Amino acid sequence: MLPIIKKTRPSFASYMPFVFSGFWLIMTFVVFHSNAVTEIWIYALLIIPPIIIVRLALKGLKTIDVRIDTDYVSYNSKSPFKKESWKIKTSEYLGVLRTIEERSSGSDNHSNTYHILRLKHVDEEYDMYLHQSLFEKGIREIQENYCKELNLPALFVNSNGEYDKREVEELDKTIQNQLNEGSLRATNVHVFKFNKRIQYKELSDGFYLKSYSSTSHWKWLGLLMVLGGVSIFVFASEGFVPAVLLLLMGTYIFVINFQTTEIKASKGWIAIELSILGKQVRRYNFSISEIEEIKLTKESNNSRERFLILSDRLQANLYLQLNHKEEELLKSRMLRHIKEGS
Repeated sequence: MLPIIKKTRPSFASYMPFVFSGFWLIMTFVVFHSNAVTEIWIYALLIIPPIIIVRLALKGLKTIDVRIDTDYVSYNSKSPFKKESWKIKTSEYLGVLRTIEERSSGSDNHSNTYHILRLKHVDEEYDMYLHQSLFEKGIREIQENYCKELNLPALFVNSNGEYDKREVEELDKTIQNQLNEGSLRATNVHVFKFNKRIQYKELSDGFYLKSYSSTSHWKWLGLLMVLGGVSIFVFASEGFVPAVLLLLMGTYIFVINFQTTEIKASKGWIAIELSILGKQVRRYNFSISEIEEIKLTKESNNSRERFLILSDRLQANLYLQLNHKEEELLKSRMLRHIKEGS
């Protein structure tokens, strides 16, 4: 994978403002020679817009060359008005950071989820993108490979907005390994209480937890009924399509609020089942000997906290109806279960 060499050149669209401005000036020249307009000040006004457009477009004509290897990260950029060049030791970087970003695109403002890896520096100006993908599968392996080649830790943003890191020598260690070595400790919490959206019970060989998506399904059923009534009104006044779209939106909101997440920890295993309206839509089966991380993460101040269970084979991203303290409690219970099964 190393060295990483990235070259960015102006796209074809970057040159379109020059074509437009040239066409504008030609038309101005034609009008001038046809004597259709005699006032000189009008021509002066006609020339100003293309000059401004060209000036702005020149800023976009930037070439960027990046090289990343085990020793240095070098950056060179050139534009008609500015040149920038720097070189930093790779060892000065904090690590390889993995984040998830929601980006909107298109006229319908459609949102896509991107899984992003970047070389993180204490000064954000020197951050470097390494990889981005719409698919989560394989992203963990890619991050670990970069960490091993660059000899830098893997970074994650925890629920407090700080960086958690795993050193290179710890990347392939399971939680069982860490518990046995003493680098990770399982707390001796024996009382587990959660909010009313959570069903929890201890089992002879583990525990069971069920997370409901809403405190009251009647609330959402009421909302659906209201939207149904509004849809009838919209159908009468606006037509069939707007009414159906409104009803579908209400149905979608209603359905997603009947999601449940079940976690069952039994001897040697932790199984996770996601269901909608009682129908299973996804299932994860983790052997306790393969789990490498259990963590809480939050991409931004406005995003929901995620509960992650990670191994080289599987990655479970859970949005549970738990507050931060309760999620820490669940994490402690899982660690204790893994330790007891060691």
